[in-house]
Amino acid sequence: MKKIVLILVALLAFNTHAQECGTPISLTNQVFNIPANYDAQFCVSIKFHIVRETDGTGGFDATQIPNAINYINQFYNSHLINVSSIGFDYINNSNLNAFDDAEFSQLTAINNEPNAINFYIVNSAPYYGRAGAIISNNLVIRIDRVLAPTAPHELGHCFNLLHTFQGTASETGGCAELTNGSNCSSCGDNVCDTPADANIGATGGYSPDLTNTMSYYTTRDHFTTQQGARMRNAIGGSSILQATLSNQCASIIGSSNICGISNYQYTFSNPQNTTVIWSITSNLQIITSSNTGITVKAINATISGLATITANLNGQIYTKIIWIGEPTFNISRASTQEESCDIKFHYVKYVIGNRKLSDSYSIQVFTAGVTATFAANDRIIFNVPKNYTGLLEFTVKATNSCGFTSFFTEDMINMCGATARVDNSTPSAITFKVYPNPTEELVNIDLRDQNNQPEKGAIISGELFDLIGQSKLKVEITNNKAVFSVSGLKKGIYIY
Repeated sequence: MKKIVLILVALLAFNTHAQECGTPISLTNQVFNIPANYDAQFCVSIKFHIVRETDGTGGFDATQIPNAINYINQFYNSHLINVSSIGFDYINNSNLNAFDDAEFSQLTAINNEPNAINFYIVNSAPYYGRAGAIISNNLVIRIDRVLAPTAPHELGHCFNLLHTFQGTASETGGCAELTNGSNCSSCGDNVCDTPADANIGATGGYSPDLTNTMSYYTTRDHFTTQQGARMRNAIGGSSILQATLSNQCASIIGSSNICGISNYQYTFSNPQNTTVIWSITSNLQIITSSNTGITVKAINATISGLATITANLNGQIYTKIIWIGEPTFNISRASTQEESCDIKFHYVKYVIGNRKLSDSYSIQVFTAGVTATFAANDRIIFNVPKNYTGLLEFTVKATNSCGFTSFFTEDMINMCGATARVDNSTPSAITFKVYPNPTEELVNIDLRDQNNQPEKGAIISGELFDLIGQSKLKVEITNNKAVFSVSGLKKGIYIY
C-alpha cells in the first residue's frame, strides 16, 4: 500500500516576538501609479543627524557615513534606487541621545531637511529603529544598527513597504495572507512575490523568505522584484518622497541592454570630476574609461545574462544593471487558488517568471474562444469558456533592443469547478474530481493517475478546511473513490 497526502493545509499558528522595529503601521494600502521615469535611476538624498551627549562627546563616527551609504546601496542599487549623503550635523543633547519613542516628533523636528530622508542616529532606543510612518522622510536608528539590515529595513518603510509578516503574525493588524498567496495583493504586506510569513519561520505550513529585508529573521540581504517596484512607484508618486530626489547625484547613464559585441558607451554624472575606479562583471570587458564615462562590450556574441558596471567614487558605490542579449523568461501556471469562474468564463492565471520591466511582452492564443490579458504581479489572465475541457495553447513573446524570445505553452484545462489540478511534478501525478460542486449533502471524490486511469492500491488522506484555515472534517480515500457528507456544515466555500 502506498500512502499519498492529497493536499496539506496547515492551520495558522501565531507567535509573539520581541520588537525590533517601532514604525507605526498603516492598514491603508497606499498604491501609486507607475511613474513616467520608471526605468531611470532614482537618486534619493539622505541627511545624517548625529545625536551626541550634551558636552559633544560620543555619537556615530561621521567618517563612517560613506560606509553607511555603500551598505544601504547594496540593498537598493539593483532596484535602480541610489542613496547619497548631502551632509551631516550634530545634535548635542544627552536626553535625546537616550531616546524614548515619545520624543520622536521632538527629535525629528531638529535641523529637519524637507528635501532629504532625515537619518537620526541615537545611542539608545526602545527598538532598533523606526520610520516616521509608512511613507516618510524621517527615521531614527540606534547607533549599533546603522551598518546592519535595520538601516535598509527602516528606509523600506519610508518607501512604502510593510513587514513581510504584516497581518499574518499575531497582533500585527490587517488581514492574514494565505499560504497559497491567493490574496497576496490585498492582505499581508500587499506584495505578491514575498511568501506568506507568520514570523514563525518555515513551520506551520509557512515557507517565508528567511532573508528578506522587511522580515525579522536573522540574515536579511535583499528586497524582491515587486518590493522594488512598490518602492519606486512610491518614490515617483508620493510628494513627500519626490522632494528627496536629486539631479546632482552621481549616476551611470546608458543603455539597459547590450547586444552582440558592439561597443557601448556609458556616461557618469560626476559633478566634482573626482577620480573614479571602475569595475565590471566577468561577462563584460572595458574598452576605455575615464572619470566621466566608460566604454564596454560583451566578451562574446553568444553570451546572455545580467551584467553590472560599478563606479567607486570616494568610497561611494554606483551600479548600473545591464542585460546582455535577447530576453530570457519563463511561463508557469499560477496556483489554482487564484482561479475563478463566473457565468461565462473560467479565469486561469499564468505567471511570467524573470520578467524585466524594460522588455515589452505580447501574447498569441491558439485555442479557439480563449482571450488573454496582462495583469498586475506578472500575471496573464486567460478567459476560458466555462465548460471547456482541453488544451490551452499560447505563445508569449518578449522583445528588447537585441531581439525577441518566444515561449510556447501547452497545458490541460479542465471544466471550471469539475476538477482540481495537482502539480504534475509529483511522482504520482494524481488528479482528482470532486462532484457535485456545489452540493448540499454528499460529496464524491474520484482519483485518476497520470494516464487518466483509476488510481488503485492507494490510501489517500483528504481534509476539508474553511477559508480561515480551520479543519472541518477528514476523509480517507481508498481504491479511487470516497463519499462523505457535508450536510452538517454551514453554507459557504471550503477547500479540499
